[in-house]
Amino acid sequence: MKFPCPQCSQRLSAEESMAGQSLECPRCGHLLTVPPSGESSAKPAEPGEASKAAGDKWVNPLKPAKEKQRAAKGSPSSPKRSGMPGRKTPATTIVISESGSGWTKLLLVAVLVLGAGIAYRKYTGGSLQRVVQYQAEPEVSPSPTPEAPRISEPSPLTVTEPPVPKENISSAFGTSSPRPAEIQSKPESSAASGFGSNATPTPDPEATSSASTPSPGIQLESIPMDQATSATPKKDPETRGAFPTSNLMPVTLNQRQQSTALSNRKVTLSGSAQVYLTAEDDPLPGSVVNFVSPDAWLFLEKIQPSKVASDILPRMWVNGDPAELDKNIRVVQYEQGTVVIPHAPDYPAMTVFNGKGANGTPMPLTCFTKYDDASLGSMKGAISSFKLKRGYMATIAQNENGTGISKNYVAQDRDIEVSSLPAGLDKNVRFIRVFPWRWTSKKGIAGGIWQKLNVDWFYDWNIGANSSLDLEYVPIKQKRHWPGLNQDWKRKGSVHLLGYNEPDRPDQAKMTPDEAIAGWPELLGTGLRLGSPAVSDGGLGWLYEFMEKADDAKLRVDFIAVHYYRATPGNNPRAAATQFYGFLKEIHDRTKRPIWITEWNNGANWTDGEDPSVSEQKECIEEMIKMLDKTDFVERYAIYNWVEECRNVIDKSGQPTPAGKVYRDKKSPLAYEQAKR
Repeated sequence: MKFPCPQCSQRLSAEESMAGQSLECPRCGHLLTVPPSGESSAKPAEPGEASKAAGDKWVNPLKPAKEKQRAAKGSPSSPKRSGMPGRKTPATTIVISESGSGWTKLLLVAVLVLGAGIAYRKYTGGSLQRVVQYQAEPEVSPSPTPEAPRISEPSPLTVTEPPVPKENISSAFGTSSPRPAEIQSKPESSAASGFGSNATPTPDPEATSSASTPSPGIQLESIPMDQATSATPKKDPETRGAFPTSNLMPVTLNQRQQSTALSNRKVTLSGSAQVYLTAEDDPLPGSVVNFVSPDAWLFLEKIQPSKVASDILPRMWVNGDPAELDKNIRVVQYEQGTVVIPHAPDYPAMTVFNGKGANGTPMPLTCFTKYDDASLGSMKGAISSFKLKRGYMATIAQNENGTGISKNYVAQDRDIEVSSLPAGLDKNVRFIRVFPWRWTSKKGIAGGIWQKLNVDWFYDWNIGANSSLDLEYVPIKQKRHWPGLNQDWKRKGSVHLLGYNEPDRPDQAKMTPDEAIAGWPELLGTGLRLGSPAVSDGGLGWLYEFMEKADDAKLRVDFIAVHYYRATPGNNPRAAATQFYGFLKEIHDRTKRPIWITEWNNGANWTDGEDPSVSEQKECIEEMIKMLDKTDFVERYAIYNWVEECRNVIDKSGQPTPAGKVYRDKKSPLAYEQAKR
């Protein structure tokens, strides 16, 4: 007789004498009972029943039906549930003869049960063993996630989640004036800096930067969080492992792009990718990033470096290895945000050649190495050209101590290639220093009161502090013999050095231009980018004499530092800005160098004219900083606080005044501008 399998509808046949006996479907393995003659369908066999098969054989009752084995969700033997792909399952079929006595059958069943138990113990790691043939259970592959196509024509990307407001960060600090006259006789220690040498200061991020628009964005549809696996790895680099292969949407970027955020992506940055993300909270929600090219950079325009290092860096990899700060990746200040650069400390930032046009024998150079006659070896006095990678600064000099003809190069916006060194340096270089660059904005503060003014840099008439991820510290050679310049510049995190403070005044550095010239080689020996002695606004004659003598002696001075405290009749805001501009323009026209105003205010307690009211001071400061930010030859400025309460930016309680709030809320542009090609 014929009847269908109730599981798969396979047509089966059996003798009428087998009615009521059990039979296994050869197609699906389903265990069923042969129906009596006249019935058209079979019934499933009762669970655990030792079913009799056709002929004189019995089917092993311990062998599970295939469909039950596949449907056993959560079963310990299911490799997809246990997380152990490829786990094997027994594949034996034991057949028992129908002939023999009842005792024989009972004994065989007992042996069968015992054998199954032994096999199970071996399968689960038990000590008893039995030789059993195993076959790998096929793995069930998850449904593939469609790949995002490579981007060629970018367009804006929208954020899928609203940004979360930042928390305000504040620090304790003093409010007394660290005027240079008070620290002339101090030893070489931190002066009113607000933090120790190992601290990591974080300015108040209350106001966010304005987004730049380097290029169109990229078109990427966000994946809902419930459709994507979270790929945020553990923060411990030792346990994060290799670059994850989760079911995030993969995307490879290899050109200049801008977007608000990249959500739920497995991002690969290759080639010369320059990716700008402008989200104020997490610009990479649910995403991971792998840098596979040293020229592929990630710009997070509204996230400070310290936050990137602590919260976002654990989701980044470099060539498949976990990103580790200062091990295989740089996290660098970039205006009010951050740039992430996949470079290790031994990255060859500069390569010099003994032939012109970057030809001949190459020699790669790294940061913070003192290249002199011994370390240059055969390249001493043989260099004719070089390449400097973007993100680095280099100083080369004629003499081994950094003196003689010297030149400073900054590759801020692009690589620099000098195919032929200038006269006096070609085949005559015996001194090279290379430093990592940071993209600092114009606005800073004189003294260690940076905490609530949202500035990018400060100085304190000393060399006692260090830079942090978020804040650049600029040291100064305050006087002729103090402080000393035998410093660990890598630890300082400094690439600039200011010259003597108000040498034209008897209560400050008190030096003649000739004395300053005599002491200048000590500053040149650092290889840092050098600022001139900062004269008072009444000492321009001293400054011009010093610069003429420095140029005649081929002594390098990279920028001019000055102070300004002139008052404006009537405290008219526009007149104050115009007068300030005229003062700076004269200096620039005379010296042909960019300018840093390292102390300034709208008048002072020693100037003539009426003191400004609170509103007048606020409006004057606002107009003056607008002028400073728009003037291309002004590289940096740092307001001075302690010139009467009416001019303060920080009051006695440590809070910003109305003028201080204007100063705090102003987003200043990048300080340095790389010369056009």
